[in-house]
Amino acid sequence: MTLSFRPATDADEEALLALLPEGEITDLSQLPTSIPAYLIQVIPELSVEGETVLTGSPMGLGEELDFFYRISEPGYGSRHYPHKVVAGFYLAVAVIGGSVAG
Repeated sequence: MTLSFRPATDADEEALLALLPEGEITDLSQLPTSIPAYLIQVIPELSVEGETVLTGSPMGLGEELDFFYRISEPGYGSRHYPHKVVAGFYLAVAVIGGSVAG
């Protein structure tokens, strides 16, 4: 499961692309040291196995998004995990199941 963000409009995408240098990027020093985040809107997308299953409303690049998930375990009940995710980040969530008691 992944949470990612895409530009909300073509204008937002163009604004981001305008910050990148022309040609091949061969060194991190070629990338901008700051981004005018207040000018760019992004849309959160939740994907499972590469397929988008939920899309959020546009939000400002750099804003915080509340992200919650819950894990239910027999004998232990449910546990809730709240997180803040910054709009523009990429988050991958993996769950590894335990063994089955016999």
